[in-house]
Amino acid sequence: MKRFYLISIFLISFLGHTQIYNKEIEAKLKIEKNNDLLKITGLVTNKTAINTSLHYKLSVIKSGNKNNSNNSQTGRFVLEANESKSLSVTSINANEKDRIIILLLIYDLDDNLLGKDRHVLNDSKKK
Repeated sequence: MKRFYLISIFLISFLGHTQIYNKEIEAKLKIEKNNDLLKITGLVTNKTAINTSLHYKLSVIKSGNKNNSNNSQTGRFVLEANESKSLSVTSINANEKDRIIILLLIYDLDDNLLGKDRHVLNDSKKK
């Protein structure tokens, strides 16, 4: 019986410390494909009634047969209550053989991760 209580206490404390992303600040990636060109837009939405100062990092990591590239964009911004905003737009050349990881991270001023979105294109590991 003591064992059951110890396990229950451990699980409750563990679950209480798990981070839930996109609850108050939502990160969203919009990806548009036009032939061999990808247009990537990082979007953010404040789901609260409070103005918030934030910063973001939008990363695009591309690996292919002949070349690899890593592009990151960062910035600070203020998001008004219940506001949605476009943070950054980037375009890259891509084909079906390129594996592309796109990651948008939204942080508060204390570097706590509040929102994230991630897409993997042409992921050969799933096959």
